[in-house]
Amino acid sequence: MADHMGKTELKSSISQKKEEKADYEQQKRQVEEKLGRLRSARDRINAYKDQIGDLGQEVRGKENQSDTWTGVQYNSYNSYAAGDFRCSYDQYYAKVDAILDSIYDEITRLENESRDIGGFIGWLGNSINSLWNEIEKLAN
Repeated sequence: MADHMGKTELKSSISQKKEEKADYEQQKRQVEEKLGRLRSARDRINAYKDQIGDLGQEVRGKENQSDTWTGVQYNSYNSYAAGDFRCSYDQYYAKVDAILDSIYDEITRLENESRDIGGFIGWLGNSINSLWNEIEKLAN
């Protein structure tokens, strides 16, 4: 009779651990989905940042072409490029860079969370295995 109660309690513990494990596996899937979306956003924003950088270089390259472009339009453009454009461009580029930094931080945080959850899943799997071992020993 004592062996039967021991088996029942162990099987109940196994069920509980399996439920916990399933919950953690669901959490891990959710974290992995978020990571996928963030990595995709990171890649798109990196490409966008590269385009912005290329555009800025192209515009700044025009400033150095005073020997091929002169006159009132050049002076007006150069005045704008030297002041408003450069300031606005630098601020915009810095904000895009800050967004990327935030995304990188969140990716790192979620990767760490995923590893932690994976550790819990492994621990629960080991617990389930040990409980089955105890049942086997009782049945032996």
